[in-house]
Amino acid sequence: MKRLVVLLSLFFLAATERQTLSGKMFTFPVASNRHHVRLTPELNNPNFTAVTVCLRAFSDLSRSQSLFSLVFPSQENSFVILKPNQGTYRLHVGGPYVEFGGLPDDSNVFNSVCATWEGKTGVAQLWVNGNPSTRKGFSRLGSLSGAPSIILGQEQNKAARIFSDQKSTKAMDLRDFEADNSVSCRLSSPVPDLCRTEDCCLGIDEAGRGPVLGPMVYGICFCPVSRKDDLKNLKVADSKTLSEAERENLFLKLDKAKGFVGWALQILSPNTISTSMLQRAKYNLNALSHDAAIGLVQYALDCGVQLKEVFVDTVGPAEKYEEKLSQRFPGVKVTVRPKADSLFPIVSAASICAKVARDHAVKDWKFAEDLGGVDTDYGSGYPNDPKTKSWLLKYLDPVFGYPQFVRFSWSTAQTLLDSKAVPVHWDDDEEDGEEAAARQNNTSMLSYFSRSKPAGNTHTRETHRFFTERRLQSIDTL
Repeated sequence: MKRLVVLLSLFFLAATERQTLSGKMFTFPVASNRHHVRLTPELNNPNFTAVTVCLRAFSDLSRSQSLFSLVFPSQENSFVILKPNQGTYRLHVGGPYVEFGGLPDDSNVFNSVCATWEGKTGVAQLWVNGNPSTRKGFSRLGSLSGAPSIILGQEQNKAARIFSDQKSTKAMDLRDFEADNSVSCRLSSPVPDLCRTEDCCLGIDEAGRGPVLGPMVYGICFCPVSRKDDLKNLKVADSKTLSEAERENLFLKLDKAKGFVGWALQILSPNTISTSMLQRAKYNLNALSHDAAIGLVQYALDCGVQLKEVFVDTVGPAEKYEEKLSQRFPGVKVTVRPKADSLFPIVSAASICAKVARDHAVKDWKFAEDLGGVDTDYGSGYPNDPKTKSWLLKYLDPVFGYPQFVRFSWSTAQTLLDSKAVPVHWDDDEEDGEEAAARQNNTSMLSYFSRSKPAGNTHTRETHRFFTERRLQSIDTL
């Protein structure tokens, strides 16, 4: 059994009367971003000046989980209780949230949770197993009005639209990635029927190649060659020249044009990037980028898109990249150009899709680590951003380093770890040289050079006490 969440004895308080839904138990036996229970209270023109929710929950999940979501038509995230990790709870009211940490709860047992918010003062408080948190003020909305909807088991979408098990009301649904942002994820729109019957062009671009924080997102956008002018009329442009609001607006236009426009994304998590670049057999960023782009083009072909033209913003030497893609996809005309996102509208559209996805992923990042009330004002994520530098210094743990939101493989992070964190020596590090070569029956380059010790230096590193206490010693190298 992967997941068990039980919600029991819940109720909420309206300004005029209490509506009680007690004695009910809901069980979710599998970890999923789809399963949920929807409750629709029968209230006539309710006006909430205060909200109190009490529930009991049981779960073996270690990742972030939504315990309760109450949404009104007039407010995004009207009243949401999230549990990012054990002992930490987050209360959203009308978008903003406040975090409560250090609360006593346990896994695999029922925990009683009560959350309350008062609209006039904006003061909120949480109780876990009868233990109160500090009172915090953060959201003075006055009241919440309109017919509410309650979802248990999942978060509801923005703009107070009801979560649907069949189709998300958000144009770009990142829930699959948010469920586990330590791994990479592919997202896509439906493929228009026209793209399966007419010759199509496809653009490729990325967002977030340079930042030390957050994922890198590769995006493709495709449409029939006969509809290029219609795409151009949407006035898409290089995402780097647009404001966040302009990108959001253009993405909504692309989504409305789904009769002839489709898109797909490959979100490369910071953890994927770091582990790939730091593993023994290095998998560098260019190789990651090429494979992500190739995978997305293949995905479009597998979905039946009749590709005839592919336009790509260059990664590395344009000629070699163009040759590589042409050999991989014979019969498709490939054009690789610097600044392709400003030259070809179809690449501009892909750029917008990728950038919007990265913006949302970074803005709504769910930290798996217990960071308490984490400061989300981390700037652009680029190494030269003062806010990013300040955030990296603030959240550097001297032993464990950084949360998975940070790309450990970036020199910015490595430099800070070398200078600020506790030095660590791994006994296995010695194998990187001659021993690794010997193990593979190769001659180490070091064997051609004589070694000399500085005069008077007789110090040798002591074996770790784990080995000495157990009377273990190295006999031979296999």
